[in-house]
Amino acid sequence: MAEIQDDRHWIETQQFLRQHLHPEAHVIAPSRFKTAFPTAEPYNFSDGADADYFQWVVLHKGLLSNLQQNFLKQVLDTFHPVFANEVFVVYSKQNDIDHPPLDPKHLQPLHHLSPTRSATEPKSGIRAKLLAWGDAIARLTHRPVLQQLQQVHTELSTLETHLTRLDRRIHANRSRQRNGQRLFSLTKEEFHYTCRSACQTAYLGNDTILCRVLGRYLLYADSQDVGIVPHLAMNGFWETGMTYAVARVLRPGWHCIDVGANHGYYTLLMAGIVGQSGRVLALEPNPRLANLLQRTISVNGLQDRTTVMTEAVSQRAEEILQFVIPQGYGMNASLTRQASDSDTLLQVKTTTLDHLTENWERLDFLKIDAEGAEELIWRGMTQTLRRNPNLIIVLEFNAGRYSNPRAFLEQIQQEFPQLQFIDADTEVKPLTIERCLRDRPGQDWLLFLQKAAKPSIV
Repeated sequence: MAEIQDDRHWIETQQFLRQHLHPEAHVIAPSRFKTAFPTAEPYNFSDGADADYFQWVVLHKGLLSNLQQNFLKQVLDTFHPVFANEVFVVYSKQNDIDHPPLDPKHLQPLHHLSPTRSATEPKSGIRAKLLAWGDAIARLTHRPVLQQLQQVHTELSTLETHLTRLDRRIHANRSRQRNGQRLFSLTKEEFHYTCRSACQTAYLGNDTILCRVLGRYLLYADSQDVGIVPHLAMNGFWETGMTYAVARVLRPGWHCIDVGANHGYYTLLMAGIVGQSGRVLALEPNPRLANLLQRTISVNGLQDRTTVMTEAVSQRAEEILQFVIPQGYGMNASLTRQASDSDTLLQVKTTTLDHLTENWERLDFLKIDAEGAEELIWRGMTQTLRRNPNLIIVLEFNAGRYSNPRAFLEQIQQEFPQLQFIDADTEVKPLTIERCLRDRPGQDWLLFLQKAAKPSIV
């Protein structure tokens, strides 16, 4: 196929998009448009996606089979054609775009795909027969009968519309397990039911199990873990409130870091939502879990956007520190924990977020769960905060783990004046330093830190 710069049809389409496409608009188009429009998603993104997510759709008439057909029908039913040539038809949600007249012959190949037909298009099936009978009766001057048949035709049209909508809802329910964000349009009860219904577990030997989480991902886990693994293996989810909050704030194309990835539950959640244009870095100092996580990423086909590292994040890089892993509770492993006789001790090399992100063009989302090392991590991310003013952070805070928890909260509040936390009902709510220190002594808070306006999380 010719390059875009050498093909008139591609050039015309690209020029039209440049004139009308907002830089942050969501668009789905053939993959070659990605170089000119960074926010463009390829056609394979339509598998399980909802057309409502996009504002623009670029249809290549020779590649329509690459689009998920229900997605294509949604586009043809709800979007407006604003540009067309021999090769492309551009659809938009906006119906007030100033565009040249469209040649009907350029739209002709799409007519048979449209889920609705105009009054001038031929009808078929029962409605067609009713109209034909109506015409015949009209010729016999039985006008009242014709009017009744026309009323029946109108009612059938309305029923057809309702059936189309119902079909879409059924398809959406089936595709929820394939679309990370759709799953979180469910109620908590529906979410739990969906995950548990899809949950399966298999023991692979060598203290390793394979289970399905979030209704779609395969996850390798340590069968000796009694903290998080029983929940993942039998329920397929973990921490509903935080899961919902993270899923609803993430966007395709985002760059994310998961500090304290453990088995990679949140790493999977991030990688699934940010998509091929996104980036996820998972940091897990426990080599056993990091190895399992790497296998998880591979089996789910997420290597193109996900990197796993075994370094521990702290306030300084290139240090060798003691990492304490409680027996059976890898989720509680920490750089700051006092070791007991039953704990496993490892020597780990440290890094900092400032070092990890110094060459990143941006960082959009950061999850920090380091069992008491959060304050050390914060000291090593000052440049990261400065370079990324729109960064959203979810940080686990437990006042009992820090020598001066008030001072740590005050440091956080200097960067994020409005403290917020994620509650068990998946809502993000305001939080004061006094309440954080007074309530839940020795228990965790999930701080939600964002300088911009509060996201729409319900």
